[in-house]
Amino acid sequence: VNAHNKLAEKIAVNSAVLLKNEDNILPLSKSSKVALIGDMAKNARYQGAGSSFIHPTMLDSAYQALQDRGISFTYAQGVESNSDKLNQVLIEEACKVAKDADVAIIYAGLTDAYDSEGFDREHMKIPQNHINLIESVSKVNKNTIVVLSGGSAVEMEWIDSVKGLLNIFLSGQASGNASISLIFGENNPCGKLSETYPYKYADTPAYNNFPGGNLTVEYRESIFVGYRYYDTAKVNVRFPFGFGLSYTSFEYSDLKLEKTKIKDDEKLKLSFKVKNTGKVAGSEIAQLYIKDIESTIFRPEKELKEFAKVYLEPNEEKEITFELGKRAFAYFNVNINDWHIESGDFEVMVGSSSRDIKLRETVTITSSDENVAIPDYRESAPEYYNGKMQEVSDASFKAVLGRDIPQANRDADAGFDLSSTFDDLRATKMGNFIYTSIWKSNYKAMKVKDENDKSFRMIMASFGQTPLRSNVTMSKGMFTEKMANGVIDICTNHKIRGVGRLLSGIPNAIVNLKNINK
Repeated sequence: VNAHNKLAEKIAVNSAVLLKNEDNILPLSKSSKVALIGDMAKNARYQGAGSSFIHPTMLDSAYQALQDRGISFTYAQGVESNSDKLNQVLIEEACKVAKDADVAIIYAGLTDAYDSEGFDREHMKIPQNHINLIESVSKVNKNTIVVLSGGSAVEMEWIDSVKGLLNIFLSGQASGNASISLIFGENNPCGKLSETYPYKYADTPAYNNFPGGNLTVEYRESIFVGYRYYDTAKVNVRFPFGFGLSYTSFEYSDLKLEKTKIKDDEKLKLSFKVKNTGKVAGSEIAQLYIKDIESTIFRPEKELKEFAKVYLEPNEEKEITFELGKRAFAYFNVNINDWHIESGDFEVMVGSSSRDIKLRETVTITSSDENVAIPDYRESAPEYYNGKMQEVSDASFKAVLGRDIPQANRDADAGFDLSSTFDDLRATKMGNFIYTSIWKSNYKAMKVKDENDKSFRMIMASFGQTPLRSNVTMSKGMFTEKMANGVIDICTNHKIRGVGRLLSGIPNAIVNLKNINK
């Protein structure tokens, strides 16, 4: 058990990302007078909800980790546990503790109600009470550090008020020890972001199309997801893909391509060097991107093709080598239903993030089949070429889709069938009544105290958005197809027949319930 927990801690240490370190406030000295703040410092948000929920073999916290190290600190809860309710008394207590400390460490982030499977996020903010806590504490202690937990990118309008930001995501059962070891320099942060952190939700490529209609969601952004969109559209971001700070520094040099001209069936071998130019040991994650300098089909500004993590002692230098095959330069051609390379020049870029390219070289590739018809949307869908993917017109989307755009919303007078959902049925008076009754029944049966309870929200979201036929399948006989059709009848003014179908299904439901209980 201890060995497994140590492995969990090692994984957590290596996956954490240092996002801000103003005035090199980190790492802290263990003699610092520390104010530890936040409910998550005691009750770590270390895993997701729903099917990702597990019972850990052990579980630590930042609070316990400080105690185990004999580091002197004072603690304030700051916010109510797993709640977004503002408690001014707790915030005032946190400010009082922070005011007398050399440094304030706030554990904050997304709670289960904001970040779970089963329902979509409605915005990209952390709970407002966490924001208020950060802003209030930073006003009384300029040396404020935030340790951020959560499974998704978030807006950070509060970041200018803090000096340090360590993102530990959902880092498992040893997250407390891992984060404290990084804060106090026992380990050097070496993780890099696997997603872009935009300034605001409105900057995201799917902002104008998500969540879409009740029949379809349109992925008008096409291949321009994440850094592929932000870098191509030249959108300023808070933190780019692949970004991550360290307690040391690294230098890139000597990019060499084995050949500068190849055919598409040849492999390209390349190498470059990375050197630790700082005073402490650490790991760097070098990233290799490819850019098709001029292409007929629309392509991203750059695409990640390889990466390598290298551990270096101070002043140590190592060479990294990669071998790139056809797929590293190819796009998927819908005309031939296969990957294809268009002849031309490609830029090979090495960097520490998608926005921090250190080394560049160019290779020319000749296609083995120049007669392949390359999809060309430069006239029919110009938005995919000029970076305006948030503004893709119906005509452009239809051209790329290759067919008419499906209807997004169901007609108000359309009927219902077993493919309809309870969310669809709620458009009717009886459907809304049935759903509300089930909502209240589950709320009472689950004995929840807050409608934002993670399990309750997940269950009700899944229930409402799942087709009736799937609810039948998943109910194990508790909700039969005849009963589902009865619900449809009730919602479409066939109440007597509908009630009859519902009642006729009850005996079988009771039998199935008994079998389940056995």
